[in-house]
Amino acid sequence: MLINMLIYIAIKEKGNPKKIFKMMKAYHKIKKYNLFDKSYYLEKYPNIAKSNIDPLDHYIYQGYNEKKNPSELFDGNYYLDKNEDVKKTKQNPLIHYVLHGKKEGRQPYGKDDLNITDDNLVKNKIFNGTSLNIGFIVTESLENPRAGDVFTALELGGELEKLNHNVTYIPRNEEYDGSDLDIIINLLHDYDISKIYLKNSCIKIAWMRNWFIKWINTPEIENYDLYLASSKTACDYLNEHLDDEVFLLPIATNIQRFSPKKKEKKYESDYCFTGNYWGCKRDIIKFLNPKSLPYTFKIYGIGWNNIAKFRKYIWDDEGFLDYKELPKVYSSTKVVIDDANHVTKPYGAINSRVFDAIANGTLVITNGVIGSEETFKGLLPSFNSKEELERLLNFYLSNEKERLNKIKELKNFVIKNHTYEIRSLNLLKIIKDNYSKVFEKQEKNAKIIKSQYDIIKNSGKFNENWYLNRYSEVKKMELDPILHYLKHGFKKGYNPSPGFNTKYYMKLYPDIKRSELNPFIHYITHGYKEYRLPKILTLKEQNRTINRLINENKKQIRLKNFSKDSPLVSIIILNRNGADHLKRLFSNFKENICYPNYEVIVVDNNSTDESIEVLNNLDIPITIIKNKKNESFSTGNNKAVNYCKGEFLLFLNNDIETTYGWLNIMMQTSVKNKHRGAVGAKLIYPYIKNKKFRSRSFKIQHAGVFFRELKNGFMEPYHYKRFIDPFNEKINKDYIISTVTGAVLLVKKSLFKEVDGFDENFDYGYEDVDFCIKLIKKGYCNVYSHGSLLFHHENETDTMMNSYLERSYRMMHNRAILSSKHDEWLLKKVMDNKLNKENVFTESRLNIIFLIKSEKDKFKLEKLVDYLNKYGWKTEIRDINTVDAYDINIWADVLISTVSNYYPNELLNSRKNLIKLALIIDNKDNWENSHGLHQYDSILTDKKSINENIISLEPEKFMSFLKNEILDIYR
Repeated sequence: MLINMLIYIAIKEKGNPKKIFKMMKAYHKIKKYNLFDKSYYLEKYPNIAKSNIDPLDHYIYQGYNEKKNPSELFDGNYYLDKNEDVKKTKQNPLIHYVLHGKKEGRQPYGKDDLNITDDNLVKNKIFNGTSLNIGFIVTESLENPRAGDVFTALELGGELEKLNHNVTYIPRNEEYDGSDLDIIINLLHDYDISKIYLKNSCIKIAWMRNWFIKWINTPEIENYDLYLASSKTACDYLNEHLDDEVFLLPIATNIQRFSPKKKEKKYESDYCFTGNYWGCKRDIIKFLNPKSLPYTFKIYGIGWNNIAKFRKYIWDDEGFLDYKELPKVYSSTKVVIDDANHVTKPYGAINSRVFDAIANGTLVITNGVIGSEETFKGLLPSFNSKEELERLLNFYLSNEKERLNKIKELKNFVIKNHTYEIRSLNLLKIIKDNYSKVFEKQEKNAKIIKSQYDIIKNSGKFNENWYLNRYSEVKKMELDPILHYLKHGFKKGYNPSPGFNTKYYMKLYPDIKRSELNPFIHYITHGYKEYRLPKILTLKEQNRTINRLINENKKQIRLKNFSKDSPLVSIIILNRNGADHLKRLFSNFKENICYPNYEVIVVDNNSTDESIEVLNNLDIPITIIKNKKNESFSTGNNKAVNYCKGEFLLFLNNDIETTYGWLNIMMQTSVKNKHRGAVGAKLIYPYIKNKKFRSRSFKIQHAGVFFRELKNGFMEPYHYKRFIDPFNEKINKDYIISTVTGAVLLVKKSLFKEVDGFDENFDYGYEDVDFCIKLIKKGYCNVYSHGSLLFHHENETDTMMNSYLERSYRMMHNRAILSSKHDEWLLKKVMDNKLNKENVFTESRLNIIFLIKSEKDKFKLEKLVDYLNKYGWKTEIRDINTVDAYDINIWADVLISTVSNYYPNELLNSRKNLIKLALIIDNKDNWENSHGLHQYDSILTDKKSINENIISLEPEKFMSFLKNEILDIYR
């Protein structure tokens, strides 16, 4: 074969000795590095098989000119594109790479291929038995380490190196380019593996040896391809919480390092403990008192100076012992105490000291009872109390024969089952056996990345040059900037362009962080349309966003051509020291109103700023009412009505900023509603400078008002869908609603007078709510007009003029008035809406809780509950044996108890008007004798008789019966 190759090369190189030697050297290296894949080449280019030319010879002298690739591990086109100097020489890129490029650190293929199926480097290595590049994430560097994970990694890594694999140890605080790694194993629960740059095909392994609860609660837990745990119990626990299977890989020992050594006097003792104290509770502190035992004791480790009873037994002042000294310690003692801590003991995870000491020929006694049973099949002596520990120490330290027999038994068991040589083979077998699943997962992730890459690329919002110049390591490593951002950059807080701040966006909108979505992807696909802020906006950017929002609304509305004799609309504005508000309000007032017949009446409440001057300079039909004192919202507006000539009244806050067509649309909505009530507008927050509230910028402030009952019985008004995006489908349509805000409210003057206008007992709060309720009580209905869009600089005047105490007092005062006038009526209306799934007074569903105390009762109710949930009520069954029966959700409307010895009056968090019903399924005698029966609002029976069982009714009839029962109670 070699002779044939030599002859072929000699012919091709025309006998030139230098060229022949060069090509022979290249051939050798190509084969050494597995850079030519004959099967791949023939499959990819089937015509070559017909030519009877050796595939490698074809590529070397012909294929590369045809831009063919020799294997999946070398991309000639990529290599030439990235290396202009090679491209100019027109030489074979693979020949250059094996002779020069590899030593120079040039890349043989794109480091971040978007398609995982084109990157079989790791697969080939695993199944061909060639060297793998393996990395371990550890706590600290290998120079004087103290952390146990470092030694664990070193021992397993050492055995992998004996199998001809290349092993690297990566301290958690060091920057590392892992693009050459085939496998990375993380031993730290709080380390984000995405900090390391890895190729797509790198197998990411989480080796969970402790802190199992913390592992599953880390957001990065889903980023791994394989999961390993150090005990069976831990595997079982983790399998309940992870979607992927967790495989068993316990800690072990290195029998070359840990084998019997000569005793050293400085380490001699009858028994000892090796391990650090970090301030956590440990059994050894509770169970061991060396002073009470007639044996010599030594303790090795950091932190034990804090425990008084152990101080005299610490082997030196510091307590720290170099790892290399441990075999000498174990050889110089008879018994080692293993004190498994709280993060390993409940899960049966065995500490390395157990395996190491036993391999060294020393007996170990452990508090890890579960670990002894699982890992040592009960052979390892274990204790769970002070008495058991002392008994074991006394027994084995006074019976040398028993101790030596036990050591022999344990040592044989460890050598046979628990060495790192065995673990290295186990690890590679797990990887090999599960590679197809790993590949499947990687391929799925690669498709997601590909999809996200396309989204970003097509958006045009990612500035690649800016990113490369901003983050020099990306440019230095010749990485694709978009891919780097997707896989690593966003987690480091890198920005994709000057126009998007990753950290700011995630902080401003916590829902993004919770969802674990890439923030820039979210902004492109959702945030931009939802008018979320990509960064702190400049004034120019604020205006650009406002114009975008206004233009979007313009596209959606259709203005009506109202004639000049259309009904006169009197626009009433209340003002006090609001000159800046007035300037903003009237800046584009004439252009935006798009309605031909209106007048403006401004009630000025004794302003001391330039408000009057601003108003006098306006070129619109305006009447100014100058009050000598600051009158309330109700008084000022009622007074202004007397000056109005219009058929319609439009109450308008001075802190409103108008947009195109706002009044035209409101008048259209009123016409459609046949002027049968008040019309409200869509109000949006402007850009908010206050950091605390900035996330509200450009979100809905008002789209109608609903009611909910608080715990004390107050029917609280609240804004429907506040803080959602301005064109969300739920609020982007007209609908009848109980109440609209008085900030922008249109109504016929005749209706206003019919209900006696605004109630002047209110003081800047709930006047509009009360007014709208009065309209409904008279038979009218109120409408939200979605196409009328205005910005509301909400409460700026209020917070400027009044202290927190004044506002709090006012709120309590206004609540008391609203409650006394409407609570009872509103309660019935809200309940009626819930019963019939209507959305005028509330958006909430009827919330019912059934209380039971047996599986038998649950079985009887399941069909009914399923029916009620499908109907649209929120219904659940609670077993009083598994939950606190008296801690009921504050939003529950109806409590139905099947438990005779239940006392509703003892409920903790229920609302004042919670309906409490007794449902008697069986045990009628118990109910008749129950002291709690009189505490219910009603008994659910056909004839109000305790002997009638209504549960036998069909669900539809039961629901009808329940509706009538609830309505009877409210009547």
